[in-house]
Amino acid sequence: MGWRMIGGLLLGLLAAAIGFRLAARQEKKMGAYWYLRQNLELLRSGIQNGAPLAEALNACSAGGSLLWQRMAGRLEERRSESLEEIWRQELEREGNPWDLTAEEATQLQSLGQVLGRQDKEQCCRQIQSLQSFLAGREMERTHKQQERSLLYRKLGMLSGILITILLI
Repeated sequence: MGWRMIGGLLLGLLAAAIGFRLAARQEKKMGAYWYLRQNLELLRSGIQNGAPLAEALNACSAGGSLLWQRMAGRLEERRSESLEEIWRQELEREGNPWDLTAEEATQLQSLGQVLGRQDKEQCCRQIQSLQSFLAGREMERTHKQQERSLLYRKLGMLSGILITILLI
């Protein structure tokens, strides 16, 4: 009976830990999403202050993201590629670290069509529009994330208690 009880308690704790781990993963996704919005703000302020686009992109890489550095480096090299092409290729290469939906990814890709082709006011307006769009989505995601986190924690605890009861 003693080993069954210990096994039940360990399995119960494991189920609860899995629930808390899933909740933490949801919170981490929200951090990446916030980071994207901050990088867009750095890009906008760089463009607004008259910095060259490559320099504005480099300013975004201060947080450690290689995406912005690679874009700036390729832009400075100025091979025969357009900024739109560089933007698209680098976003595809990066994948989806921000867990964007298809619509959000399309909006982000469309920013590459505006940058370098429009004047700085147009670029800043486009970035602000994208930021507003992402801010609205972030509020929706935050609400869903809070619900899911609570669900994962409760489900983990309840399944842990159930496993413990069944094995004891």
